[in-house]
Amino acid sequence: MAIPRLGERCTATAEAGGRHVRLEVEYTQTGWRVRVVETDGGTTVVDELANDPYDLAAAKKHAEEIANSYLAKEDLDLPAIKWNK
Repeated sequence: MAIPRLGERCTATAEAGGRHVRLEVEYTQTGWRVRVVETDGGTTVVDELANDPYDLAAAKKHAEEIANSYLAKEDLDLPAIKWNK
């Protein structure tokens, strides 16, 4: 397992039913930080450490789960996510 560099980050965007969300994971001194933002209104849905702050795949999955839960409140489904590095 490669050790991530401080500041390393991955992002993804998704659109469902006219709602746009941005998912971000960034490696900080305390591990992978997860952010989900609704870009239409600039609303931060969540900004927290991942459940396993040292596993990038788990951090991405955590961000996707949060975004999916947020969109489900509007009866929308999160489409497949393509992460960018």
